[in-house]
Amino acid sequence: MTGAASGIGAAIAQDLARYKAKVVLADMDEAGMSAVAEQIKASGGTAHIH
Repeated sequence: MTGAASGIGAAIAQDLARYKAKVVLADMDEAGMSAVAEQIKASGGTAHIH
């Protein structure tokens, strides 16, 4: 998911993870992307950052 650090990109990544999708996050904002990945992992999902 591109633009995954915030906004619509983050929301879509989190929604996909709720449906048990393994998501790969991409964004120039590394701190925001890492925060979204941690939120996904904390809720039981699988997220990787790129």
